[in-house]
Amino acid sequence: MKKVGVLIVLGLLLFTGCSKPNKTVDEYYRLVDDLKKEDNFTGDKDFEFTLTVLKLTADEVQYRLILDKPKIIMKDIRLLLIHNQKTTDIFPSIGIFDDKISLIPDSSGTKGLVLVGYLPFSGNEGDFIGEFRLFLEYQDDKGDIVKKYYKIQK
Repeated sequence: MKKVGVLIVLGLLLFTGCSKPNKTVDEYYRLVDDLKKEDNFTGDKDFEFTLTVLKLTADEVQYRLILDKPKIIMKDIRLLLIHNQKTTDIFPSIGIFDDKISLIPDSSGTKGLVLVGYLPFSGNEGDFIGEFRLFLEYQDDKGDIVKKYYKIQK
């Protein structure tokens, strides 16, 4: 009888542990929703970024955002890139599901960041039209949290 009781308790603990919301996943979806609704985009850049879309196969393109050459100290970066195309894939990010990264000008550390994603597209590479939105959050050299939003038409 004790074994049955132990099994029931272990089962309840297992189901209870599985039912807790995952804060990281919730945060990711909140950031995606906020970025979709955002309409206050900045034009200033304390770094360089480049967005490219390359044809990979007859029915797929790869999009790649490169953020590098920081002009200021950017610690604990969180980065999220979304688009307006239909897809079932997760949007690429840095610092949400994985460790945050810092970019420091003229250092021997990390020089830049790359976000890569894939989209179904059967047209010619030059015919691709899309809107990309970038969320960037970092801590500046004073310890303040800075949030910026960018919109890129491709």
